[in-house]
Amino acid sequence: MRTADGGQQLRGWRFVTEEEAAELLPPVRYRRLRWALRARERGTVLNLEAAVPVGRPLTAGPHP
Repeated sequence: MRTADGGQQLRGWRFVTEEEAAELLPPVRYRRLRWALRARERGTVLNLEAAVPVGRPLTAGPHP
C-alpha cells in the first residue's frame, strides 16, 4: 500500500470487518464507509453530503 505522503501521516493499518470499523472510526467517517460499502454492494454510485446520500443513485457502468 502506498500513500500520497509516503505514509508519514499513517500510524498503522489493518483489515477489519464493518462492525470493527464502527468501533474504530469516528462516527462521520464510519457513515461514509458504510454508504460506500452499500453502494458497492448495489453496483451504484452515491453522492454524499455530511455522510448522508443526496440526489438519485447513479448506476455504475461497465468496468474497462
